[in-house]
Amino acid sequence: MTNRHPRERPDRTVEARRILAQVEKDTGIAASSALARAVSRARNHMTGTDADPEDWAELWGTRVGRLLSLAAFVALSIYLYRFLTRGG
Repeated sequence: MTNRHPRERPDRTVEARRILAQVEKDTGIAASSALARAVSRARNHMTGTDADPEDWAELWGTRVGRLLSLAAFVALSIYLYRFLTRGG
């Protein structure tokens, strides 16, 4: 006697595995790790790949603005850390 559900068929299992393999291939899960995708997204964001490449002012303005905001975030984080460690 088997422990399988009466409605479960081997062809459904094969079809489910095929669908999961296709989804994995389409989403690129096997090709890169989550950390690599996050680094790639951050690099693309900071370099302004979403800005119009034909407009140099927009492209460089986006890059400079994002780098300045990152520098401000780091500076404020350091200030907050020092403020909290000195006891307020």
